[in-house]
Amino acid sequence: MNSKILSICIPSYNMEQYLDRSVSSLVASKELNNIEIIIVNDGSKDQTLQIAQAYKEKYSQSIIVIDKPNGHYGSTVNAAIQIATGKYFRILDADDWFDTISFDYFIHKLRELDTDCVFTKFTIHDFKHNTLIEQDTTNVIFDKVLTLDEYIIPQSCYYMHSLTYKLQLLKEIHYTQTEGICYTDSEYVFFPLRAAKEIYNMNISLYQYYVGRNDQSMSPKVLLRNMRQYYILSNRFITNYIPKSGNRNVDSIQDIYIYQTMIFSLRAHILYNWYNEETDSQLRSNLNLLKNTNPTIYAKLLQIQQHGIKWVKVWIKHKTLHKYLFFPIKLYFVYKRK
Repeated sequence: MNSKILSICIPSYNMEQYLDRSVSSLVASKELNNIEIIIVNDGSKDQTLQIAQAYKEKYSQSIIVIDKPNGHYGSTVNAAIQIATGKYFRILDADDWFDTISFDYFIHKLRELDTDCVFTKFTIHDFKHNTLIEQDTTNVIFDKVLTLDEYIIPQSCYYMHSLTYKLQLLKEIHYTQTEGICYTDSEYVFFPLRAAKEIYNMNISLYQYYVGRNDQSMSPKVLLRNMRQYYILSNRFITNYIPKSGNRNVDSIQDIYIYQTMIFSLRAHILYNWYNEETDSQLRSNLNLLKNTNPTIYAKLLQIQQHGIKWVKVWIKHKTLHKYLFFPIKLYFVYKRK
């Protein structure tokens, strides 16, 4: 297969209900001959593989199917990067899709670009509430090549759904995602964007993000069940922290992701899982590591208050007392989630 302008990884695990919508949004493109669609079947037990193979038979010049044992999200991205040939690389989850008209324009512009990173907007389709929400792009500078040591991307733009990278950049930094856990799309933002030198922001809403499924990894119930996986991500971000990078964009990405993964881990553990000794030990270990590598973020975590209680600080000092002190906080968050 000849080199393409763009390689698209579609991670697929038990996605027979959604995969057709995802792939059909790509094969309908006028630019089909210029793209490489890599569907990675991650050990599905439904008809996902059969659907993928049917598309491959019909569009053999543009579609590759990888069939592998289940290894979770990161393993599918790693497998796709290994065989990708496109100038650029990006991810499209199997239950999401691209706006085909925007996609044609996107490929057209990629021909002209040579930046490490390309940003495009996404639209959230919330099927439970029947709403459409376009990504906030306040303070984003569009249609201009920007150097990332000067231009700081707004925090609202730190999403996998918006970012396309030059494949060469991913190869140069030996990019891999953690396997065996969910939520590694955060690594897809953290590591390549931290290494990128230039970015081009397109004012199109390319990615269509489908939310609201009960079994979705970002649903509250699944998040709480999988919170241990956030401890692993936090540890990787902290361990790979670059102190005094001299680049404001790098510092911003690092601080935001370390803080966000740690605050979720702490909140979930302290409010819902305080009795788990293994989890408690893992979190305390991450905090000690953070204290030595990024004391500013560590201090910020200790100052967080709810109902007048600095709950992280109390948890650190009082291993058993905190469960009684945090009862009103727990009620607050339970009520807030309803």
